[in-house]
Amino acid sequence: MYRRFVNHRFWLCLALVLLLCTACEEGPLPPVKIAPIAEPVASLPELPERASLTVATYAQLLPDIKETKRTLERLGGQMDMGFDRGALDCQTYFDSYREVAGLPVVEVTSDDALTQHTAEEHNTAVSHVLETSRDLYLHCGEALKGTATDDYVPTQQGALSRWGVAESVDRLETVLWRLNEEQRPEYTDYQGVEAQLLQAIEDALHYMELMGGEFDQGSVTAPEYIEFYDKLQALPEFDVSALDPVSQHAYAKYREAVDHVLETSKDQYLHAKDFLVSGEEFRWIPTLTWSIARKGIADASSELHQVIDQLSSRGY
Repeated sequence: MYRRFVNHRFWLCLALVLLLCTACEEGPLPPVKIAPIAEPVASLPELPERASLTVATYAQLLPDIKETKRTLERLGGQMDMGFDRGALDCQTYFDSYREVAGLPVVEVTSDDALTQHTAEEHNTAVSHVLETSRDLYLHCGEALKGTATDDYVPTQQGALSRWGVAESVDRLETVLWRLNEEQRPEYTDYQGVEAQLLQAIEDALHYMELMGGEFDQGSVTAPEYIEFYDKLQALPEFDVSALDPVSQHAYAKYREAVDHVLETSKDQYLHAKDFLVSGEEFRWIPTLTWSIARKGIADASSELHQVIDQLSSRGY
């Protein structure tokens, strides 16, 4: 269903309330066990001390924002995997939490409002995850030592931890969106082709995730969906003939993913544009149109995640 305006946080909170109410009516959600521990440990390492990172501009902070987002996503991914399988790997979760705890506290030396805001959002996102996930981290620590009171993930701890990660990732995505749209120069001549390519791939993934988010919240905001599609369509092409084979392969995957989403979402895009000129208050989206577009976005996003990881590991 299309709508013209939406408060995203309102719908997100409403969905959570409905989920909790449904769980109450139908009984508790299936319990998640703690995966068997091969051999309990006698002691566990202390959390690392958070270092201080001093920056003067948001451009200096941008790589750390992206790395923090990936670190939080890894923690959330470990939980998703455990919940899907019905068993949480406490060693992996414990290590991922420690990785989050090792992220720096950002301090700003300039009066630039955007840089200060970006640093505050970064620090708040990390602190929020450490706070909301602390109880589950401690529970997993007890499990690793063989002293946990039970072999299951406490429902409240699991829900609070996953919700905290989701909120913080959303916070960082909003920051990156603001830097991308309002301040950061795009694809400038002083950047190497490799850096421009990586930036374009990250932008492509961002627009795809925004389009997918429209579907996931249960209804689509037509103007926003059209805007994201148009931005995806306007992403640049590059001459990569002089680059190494890995970069050329990444470029091919980038264009393939973008073209795939543009093709599978075309009917949805045209449907949204027609809705805007129709004067209707809302309109149901054909199920097949919805399904094809959402699957196309999911498939392409998965490909780009792999490409970004590969390029990032080479220092781009």
